[in-house]
Order: sequence, then structure tokens, then C-alpha cells
Amino acid sequence: MEGEIVQFLEAAPAERDRLRESVYNVLVEAIDSQATIGDVTIYDQQGIVVASRSPDFIGRDDSFRDDIRAALAGEQFTGAIHIGPDDVPGFFVSASVRRGPEIIGVVSARLHADFMFAAVENAVSENGPGDKVAEMYAQDTAVLLIDEDSIVMEHSDTESDWLYRSLGEVDEESIERIRSSASLGRTCPEGMDVCTPHEMNPRLPVPIPALAPLGNTLQAAFESGKGGTTRYCYPENVDDPLDESCRSGSWHTAAYEPIHDPVQDRILFLIVVDVPEDALQSSIRQQAILGITLVSILFAVLIAQSIYAAQWTVRPVRELSSVAQAVEQGETFDPESIAHVTSWGDELGQLARIFSDMVVAVQARERKLKQEVQELRIEIDHAKRDRHVKEIVEGDFFQDLQDRARKMRAEHSNQDKNAE
Repeated sequence: MEGEIVQFLEAAPAERDRLRESVYNVLVEAIDSQATIGDVTIYDQQGIVVASRSPDFIGRDDSFRDDIRAALAGEQFTGAIHIGPDDVPGFFVSASVRRGPEIIGVVSARLHADFMFAAVENAVSENGPGDKVAEMYAQDTAVLLIDEDSIVMEHSDTESDWLYRSLGEVDEESIERIRSSASLGRTCPEGMDVCTPHEMNPRLPVPIPALAPLGNTLQAAFESGKGGTTRYCYPENVDDPLDESCRSGSWHTAAYEPIHDPVQDRILFLIVVDVPEDALQSSIRQQAILGITLVSILFAVLIAQSIYAAQWTVRPVRELSSVAQAVEQGETFDPESIAHVTSWGDELGQLARIFSDMVVAVQARERKLKQEVQELRIEIDHAKRDRHVKEIVEGDFFQDLQDRARKMRAEHSNQDKNAE
């Protein structure tokens, strides 16, 4: 929309009136396109409102605002958090409108702070399913936005008595600045429920005396730019006086973190997370009990797993030992009997496979050796027989028998001849 704005700011007053409707439509379109934007306003070179979605703001002099002064000086600037006309906390982001090197006006957008606030609040209250400790903790937790004057600009409890009140006293100079800028918004005069914008008066902070120490701590955080935690006495009633012994109140713990401007070296506001110490200690106790229970369960599971792992490891070793004893006693080994162990991919499976291959090889060699022994025994028996036969044949007794047999055959032959 830069072209339309430059044309509008360069135009003469009469021409501006003619262009005002189209610029108004541009502003409305810009606002409606971004949920985080609450309003967009155009200023001239003197910091006077010349275009706004609200006609009542035309002609208003906002040159006193830091963001407008900085934009007119050529700097981008994010203003301090404030309450807008819609009674919603936000802050201004303002930038120069230029025609070449010349600054001819300012565009200022008011961003809602509640989007960031809601994100932080959801993050604090979010808990996992069934997490009773986190749920109890979240119920007692409050989230706050605190400005540079230690004023509560937003509270997770929208009905809280702390809203728009200061944590301690605010000096006169800051009161005057709040009045002139209406940074806490505007309210109808006392006794009037409805009034026009021109009848409204700037809202001024009312201090909470009992929270002065907390306010001092948060003010120091604004100056140092560092987050931290602090312990303070939460008053039973918002208007109770300061009670350092905390007899009538209760102790709370507050964690705070500054939100820095991404452009300038300054702090926009503080995020404060507040929780009662009773709830915190209860949460810690429950977390401790839960931790002890989990450790006990884990210890029991580890013991059970160790026993199971030991049994799982010993069982195949016992099986291999039994097979080894059977092989030693001469029983036939069947590799399928330990196949469920050899199929493992770990060291025991490797050992079982080596054992199986070794036993199969030994038994094969044993069978071959027995066969060779048997064959050797047969050869030895044949040699013995041949030797014995030779000894008998070559002996004197066998020769004498052969001679007698020859003589007997000769005599029988002669007798047969004579008979003829």
C-alpha cells in the first residue's frame, strides 16, 4: 500500500478528502489480512493523524509518542506496551514514509500483545495426556505481562484484581506520561457506564502496596535485561498493606523473562509466570514419588531382563554341553538337533555352527578310519592265511605226504596194468 499512502500524503487537503475513502479501504484490508494487527494509522510530517480506520482519531496530535518521533527522524521504532481503544494490550510499530530521501509522514501499526501472551500461556498450561502432576501445576499457574512501570498489562485470569494496577508506587513523572499517552486505555467518568470517546478519561494505575518488593525486582529486571526468579508474599486481598512476614498471605514464586525489541536495544515488556509454593512443592513431591516409583519399576524390569538374558544365554550352552557329552560317548550327532542355536546371528550362534561342523567332521573321519581299519584287518587275515598255507606246503610233513601220494598213485597204476 506504499504507493497509495505516498500519493495521499503528497496531496493537497482537498485532494486528500477525495482520496480518503480509498486509503481507508487500504487500511481496512491491511488490518483484516493480519489477525495480529489491531489498527493502522497514517501521520503527516508533524505527527498529526491524517488517516485512520476510526474517524474520531483524524486530527489527533501523537507527536509526543516515542515511536512517532523516532519514525519522523528516519528510524523504525517499537513503542512500549499500552492498552488500545479496543481495551486490548498491544504496542506500536512505526516506520517512515519517504519520497526519495525526504520523510513525508509515518505509518504506524498497533500489534496485539495477546497473541504472544496466549502462546506463552498455552505453553505453560499444556500437559501430556494423563499427566496429573502437570495438570495440577498448570491450574495454579498465572501468566502476566508487566510493562516498564511494573504495571500488570495482561493477566491469564481476565477477572484478576491486578489488571492495570502497579506492583508498588509509580512516580509522578510516569503518572503524567501515562495520562498524556493514555497507555492504560480510557474509561468513562465515574458514575457513567456509557460515554463517547471524547468523554473518556485516561485510566491511571492504582498501586498494590503488598507487592512493592516484587515490583522492585521486576523494575531491576527491566534495567538489567536479565530474567530470573523471585519469592514474594502474595496478599490475601489486593489492597492489603505490605506484610514482610507473610502472616496473612501465602508465599509464591515468580519466574520472569524480558522480551526484547528486535530492532532497538530495549525491552518491550516482561513475561511473568507465577505459581504458589504449595503447588510447586506438591508438584515436586509428586514428581519425586513418581521418580522413585519409576526407578523401582525400572530396577525390577532390569533384574527380570538380566535373569531372562542369563537363562537365554545358559540354555544353548547347556544344550551344546549335552551334545558334546553324547558325542564323547559315541552317539551319532544330528546337526538338526541344534539348528535353533546355529541359526542365531550372535556369538553363541557362531560357536554352535563351529561346534556342529567340527563334530560332523570328526564323526566323518571316525567312520573313514573304522572302514580303513576293517579293510586293513581283512588284508592282514589274507596274508596270514597265505603264509600259513605256504608254511604247510613247504613243510617236510606236507612233502612226505605228497611223496606217499605219488607212490600210491604209481602202485595203483601198475596194478591196473597187470590186471589187464
